[in-house]
Amino acid sequence: MMMKYRFNCAALVASLFLAGCALSDGVQPNAVPEVSNKLIARQSITINDTDQSLMYYVLLGELAGQRGDVEVSTNSYLQAAMKSQSPKVAERALQVALYSQNWAVIQSAAKRWVALDETNVTPHRVLVSLHIHNGDVDLAYAEVERVLVLSHLSEEADFNRLLKLFEQAKKPTITTTVIEKLVQAKPAHTERHFLQARHAVQNGNLPLAQSAVKNVLKQDPGHISAIILKAEILARQNKVDDAFEVLEKALSNHPENLPLQVARTKLLVSVQQHEKASQAIKEIYKDNSDNGKLVFGLGLLAIETRHLDEAKKYLNQAVQLKVQVSESHLYLGRIADKQHDLDQAIYHYTQVKHQGGQFEARLRIVELIAAQGYPEQALSQLSFLRSRYLSLNYKADIDLVEAEILRSSNRGAEALELLTDSLQVLPDNTRLRYMRALQADAQNDSQTFEADMAIVLQKEPDNAHALNAMGYYLADKGIRLKEADKMIARANELLPNDPAILDSVGWVKYRQGIYKEALEYLRKAYQLMSESEIAAHLGEVLWVSGEKEEAKKTWNEALKRSPNDKILQEVIKRLTGKPTI
Repeated sequence: MMMKYRFNCAALVASLFLAGCALSDGVQPNAVPEVSNKLIARQSITINDTDQSLMYYVLLGELAGQRGDVEVSTNSYLQAAMKSQSPKVAERALQVALYSQNWAVIQSAAKRWVALDETNVTPHRVLVSLHIHNGDVDLAYAEVERVLVLSHLSEEADFNRLLKLFEQAKKPTITTTVIEKLVQAKPAHTERHFLQARHAVQNGNLPLAQSAVKNVLKQDPGHISAIILKAEILARQNKVDDAFEVLEKALSNHPENLPLQVARTKLLVSVQQHEKASQAIKEIYKDNSDNGKLVFGLGLLAIETRHLDEAKKYLNQAVQLKVQVSESHLYLGRIADKQHDLDQAIYHYTQVKHQGGQFEARLRIVELIAAQGYPEQALSQLSFLRSRYLSLNYKADIDLVEAEILRSSNRGAEALELLTDSLQVLPDNTRLRYMRALQADAQNDSQTFEADMAIVLQKEPDNAHALNAMGYYLADKGIRLKEADKMIARANELLPNDPAILDSVGWVKYRQGIYKEALEYLRKAYQLMSESEIAAHLGEVLWVSGEKEEAKKTWNEALKRSPNDKILQEVIKRLTGKPTI
């Protein structure tokens, strides 16, 4: 049973360079961040005519970077930084080193930048990340204190940025200890306790989070953000009534407070009180329709409540207000996609410009072009994407889409060959292996199917789709039915009410001769998704159960939707002896 895919955009290499030096926009992920031909003039790098070696290293660094030779580019720029007295050269050296994730060069470039401009906060932020990466708590703490002194941001922005930096470091034990040292250094500093609480929530340490929030509210009982976080912690502990009580009490004292209103609405969404949440969203929007950032957030909440038309209203308003325009278009594209308005979906996806969503949007456009009956144009667009997204981070997604287009165009052998080639490069990618298994089954290559599914289930024993596919395969062949039943039952536990899995449950019950249960599951599956293969299965079980009129009715309904469906035609001919009914 071929499953449909929905791909998420693969994340680009996360930058530790949290200010000043942005990485590339994703156009050439294998090359270092691009700099214009007037690099030296534009960055105010002063190079005298006699500084020939410095000029050589700068130019070599740029040329190597554009060729994709990141190692040469990194080392060349470090040499340039050591020779130059310009902080801009050190800045560029650090930028390239961060892109390559060469920690030794990162440290050298950051320290060189500090030596040339000790008041610039950016290299100190990088050194915080470096020391966390190396597990050096004391050095990391010392650099954090320097960052707090040097930063010209507001105190709230300082701690927001630190929290993001700690999150990106992915070293929770180290960062927890660094924050503890921050708190101990200034125990009367409320925002340090709040940073500790937020970091603890981020890492699932709810007892520490609760203790830290208690310290915040002891020092500042009216700290709205801490009150909201306290409610969130209670909700995570499944104390939903207590969470609502905290927010309601705060709202009774501050009825016009917008963050509290939004927090209560989010809590309603999280406990799936969608109608109450939707009404709350409308009330908030009524008084804040000119607040673009808020309106965008309301749009996302409306999506979660499944009020898609309301969500479109809010997201379109955000576009009109020119706030998070690209992100709004991405969500509007997804909504149009879900509502099968393909032209509108393509329009919105073409407007997506931000790095985190552009690849997803462009790839989905390719899928939609193919879905509209233009596979060759889709493959052409996909070839163009390959030329722009060269990193292995994108290869699996692109190959999976191409394989599906080839499969849908009755070019199954080509799809199988493509997936096999892709697995030579990415042998541990379970999505590629799962897709190849399905394609191998379609090509009657049982050996490859079983081998690939075994690998997927070894790596991901709770992969519901793989369990379902393997179980269905066995049930359809009428072999190892107990094993098939166990796999499909587990898939159903993991993804209850999935129509494809319910169809498999019904089919394995039928193969075991349990017709009554088989009909229950197949009817439920068909009610959830009126798909031809499910109709074929339901009709077959109805027919052998003696309910031939209902079987005929089910088949006829399916034939009206899909008159050329081969599975339906085969079942009807096998059971009735006629090509049609």
